[in-house]
Amino acid sequence: MSGFSAPVGFTFDDNGRMYVWEKAGRVWIVQNGVKLTPALLDISEEVGDWRDHGFLGFTLDPDFLTNGRMYMMYAVDRHHLMNFGTGTYNAATNQYFAATIMRITRYTAIGPNFNATDYNSRVVLLGETRKTGVPLLHESHSLMERFWPLWAMAPATTPWM
Repeated sequence: MSGFSAPVGFTFDDNGRMYVWEKAGRVWIVQNGVKLTPALLDISEEVGDWRDHGFLGFTLDPDFLTNGRMYMMYAVDRHHLMNFGTGTYNAATNQYFAATIMRITRYTAIGPNFNATDYNSRVVLLGETRKTGVPLLHESHSLMERFWPLWAMAPATTPWM
């Protein structure tokens, strides 16, 4: 299958639809071999996409087809982290190769088809602020890459989710 920009991984829901996530911060649904548009989720403005950093983890809640919950882990662009919500923020500006954080976030897709995301449903589970995120201090690799596989296996049983 083609038409993706730096795909990181894929997963399936219980109906067999495939979800492909891209390093820049987009998630696409593939249904019956066709990539649906627009993207299910696009948080590329927030994601720090350089070297091996970016939107590195994505998983569907075990009850996704009932509750629409999706979880993701990514590097936060430093300009976004430091300036979002202020007069100095510019969505077209990126600040790569600088200290930032890793973040775990939950969004909810809109039922009954779950083909779109309710962006107002955003819940930051880890890394709400620069002081509460996992520090990302090097231009390559991060601690969260080690943590993500363990976390991804337990979203339904973890009390803070």
